[in-house]
Amino acid sequence: NSIAARVIPGIVMLLAYYCVYSLACDLFAAEKDRGFFNKLLLSPISPKSIVRGKVLTMMTVGGVSSLVTIFLLFMSSWLNWSNDSMSLLPFGMFLTPLQVLQVLLVIIAAVYFMSSCTVFIVFSLSKLQDIMINLQLPLILFLMDFFLTLFRFNRPLTVEYTIPLHNNIC
Repeated sequence: NSIAARVIPGIVMLLAYYCVYSLACDLFAAEKDRGFFNKLLLSPISPKSIVRGKVLTMMTVGGVSSLVTIFLLFMSSWLNWSNDSMSLLPFGMFLTPLQVLQVLLVIIAAVYFMSSCTVFIVFSLSKLQDIMINLQLPLILFLMDFFLTLFRFNRPLTVEYTIPLHNNIC
């Protein structure tokens, strides 16, 4: 289903970035702006451990939410009895074990990259307003790419059928 090949990866990447973006705003930017992050650095835990813990939290929430979304889309495909060619999900979507491994690895890599970018943005800027604008820019780019990919008129590339290995990662 070419429509599913265009939509599902975009949904997964948008959800992952939105989770990472909102957590980065709350765990780093807002705490930094309120001064709580500086107080947290006074604790006996090393600053690297604090940052690693927050990044791991962002990665876990983003990755798990993406995997749950893939699972729900997979289960929903088995409920689509009409098998309409214009349907978002074809009836009985099936992933081979290799494809499941690819999905898992790509989600982990994408969430790691997204988390790294958001942490870099948070620590390279000082004003909360600048941080928020710079964190929203990739979300806007993801949305633009999602809709451009959804409504393009050529057939998807073979690589796009490997969920979510898609041009969204680029």
